[in-house]
Amino acid sequence: QWNVSLSGFGYEATFSVVFLLFIVLLLTYLMYLAAKPFGWINQYKSHCRQTKACRRETLLTDALRLTLDRDEAGAKNLLKRARLTFPPKSDPLLLIEACFQPTPEIFEELYQNKNTRLAGLVGLSEHFIQENNGIRALNLIEKDPTFLKTIPWIQKRYFELLICQNEWPKEQQALDKLNQSHLLSKEEYVRLKALILMQRGQLKEAFALMPEPPAIALSYARQKPEDARDILSTSFKKAPCFETYASYNDLIKSEAPAKRVKLIEKLTARHKGNKVALLALAQTAYEAHLFGMAKEHMDIYLKSWPLTKQAALLMAKIERDGWNHREKALEWEEKSFKAEEKAAWFCAACGHETTAFETSCPMCHKFGALCYRA
Repeated sequence: QWNVSLSGFGYEATFSVVFLLFIVLLLTYLMYLAAKPFGWINQYKSHCRQTKACRRETLLTDALRLTLDRDEAGAKNLLKRARLTFPPKSDPLLLIEACFQPTPEIFEELYQNKNTRLAGLVGLSEHFIQENNGIRALNLIEKDPTFLKTIPWIQKRYFELLICQNEWPKEQQALDKLNQSHLLSKEEYVRLKALILMQRGQLKEAFALMPEPPAIALSYARQKPEDARDILSTSFKKAPCFETYASYNDLIKSEAPAKRVKLIEKLTARHKGNKVALLALAQTAYEAHLFGMAKEHMDIYLKSWPLTKQAALLMAKIERDGWNHREKALEWEEKSFKAEEKAAWFCAACGHETTAFETSCPMCHKFGALCYRA
């Protein structure tokens, strides 16, 4: 009952059921042994993939850290590791190279790659701007209308380039579009519109819209000398600026010294204790030979504000011309060499500081971004 007879092709054989089960199990085991190496190979491949992924992720993290730290030595070592880890011309390798070796060739390769096209567009446009080639940057951005429609940074940069190139009415259309899409704050919109009007020569409209920037106030005052006093006075009261004071002071040179002091006191009345107002009062009192009054204003200034080169030189003049204290005057002049000339202007975009007003930031080249620090 435990035997099985099989016949076929003219032969007949009798097998035990137990033997047949043994044969089946043996064949199964052999198949398992034959397949096992392939499983090990797959496991090894999977392990290699995971290791490479971790290594690449670590490299990208290191690249971000070194970019923020601006570590040049670490960047060189990381570039060597990246070139060994990533295949040539791969997206991550190009991005890492662009971080640490930002050349036009790298940005061009990024731009030609569909996966890194946006990074290439940003890099190339900034490169053209630094070379004062705004037209090429404009043409490059206009080639990619998708980015121009969807990415706020690209839209802002495009608008700033239009202003720099003075392409009217494109800049007005861009400004209106940016305002409608709420990409600009109300202050940004007003400032940029005022700068557009100033560039177009509509100084009256620009001043009415935003009287604070000295560039607008001084230009408008030169255009309308009969109203220059009122224009400069309005601008100074909105935002105290030594350049505005100096221009206003030149206009009242013909007045009697006592009256000039009264006019400057009236000009600075809204900003008592402000460093620009104190310097203006001290300078006017010194010019009117009211050295005691000038010294009082400077004492208040020195108690409240850090010493600047301009303040130290003014103190030297007061000590020398007022009381003939030559030694003290020399001490103040020495202090003026050590004192830093405090930057009165800072860029709202990148934070760069400068002592003189410019229409564009010298660092990031953003138009109209310099703000006065009162």
